Amino acid sequence: MTIFARFKRERAVKQYVNELPRLPYNDYGASKYFTPGQIATAAKKLKLDHEFIVYGYAMFLPKDVFEELSTSMPNPLSYEEARKAFILYDATTPAANPNFYESELGFNTPGDGGSSGASF
Repeated sequence: MTIFARFKRERAVKQYVNELPRLPYNDYGASKYFTPGQIATAAKKLKLDHEFIVYGYAMFLPKDVFEELSTSMPNPLSYEEARKAFILYDATTPAANPNFYESELGFNTPGDGGSSGASF
């Protein structure tokens, strides 16, 4: 990967991590997951680079839906690779917590299998 390509990717990850999380909740209300269309619309509203929509999908889609879309993404990554990027570029993201689960709506509570509620 060239230096320019790496810079562009790092910038996009930071923008997705810092700007995208609140908009779907504000626009569509609380939900365990959002649809690919809702995620793409939110990213477009924020003028985030669509080439890196993979990060938005990894944030808000369950793994099975993400994997179904992976071949149609402009910059395909595995679900795990995309989610690791959140931790690498923003250590304050809820994904850094070992009890974090996919939708970012909460955390698994050890012992009872429940969630503790919204993280925002």
